[in-house]
Amino acid sequence: MPERTKIQRVLAVTACQLSILILLSKAVTAAEVYKWVDEQGNIHYTDQKPENAKDAAKVDVKVHNTRKNKELDAYREYIKRNREAAATEAAIEEKNSAKQRQTKQKRQHACQQLRQRKREYQQHGVIYTEDKSGERKYYSDEERAEVLRQLNKALNKYCK
Repeated sequence: MPERTKIQRVLAVTACQLSILILLSKAVTAAEVYKWVDEQGNIHYTDQKPENAKDAAKVDVKVHNTRKNKELDAYREYIKRNREAAATEAAIEEKNSAKQRQTKQKRQHACQQLRQRKREYQQHGVIYTEDKSGERKYYSDEERAEVLRQLNKALNKYCK
């Protein structure tokens, strides 16, 4: 859980940064410049289209790479790196979560097998092994008690 909230925090900060970047870029690109000539032949440049000027034309203004643009580019790069880091962290967390789920499933399966073996040993009262020739070797009461102790120990350790 703490890793998830960390990722959520990084994503929230990145979203805020992106919002600020969008607002800044809109402010820069929203500025329009108009060129017009008055009755005396004087050329004027304004950010609003004059009502009385018939020949007012929108001017395509090219923005040079000023210090602010360099800072904006650096900020964009910073946001890009944050996004990449958050994506990498999320992928690692997902991979770790998948491994944890797999380990948990294996442990649960092993516990089920241990519990089943214990039930069988308790119900049948006899424990034996078979050798290569198929002959059974039966455990004594002491050996059987030791096997059950080891089963209980394993159950207590791995199957909480």
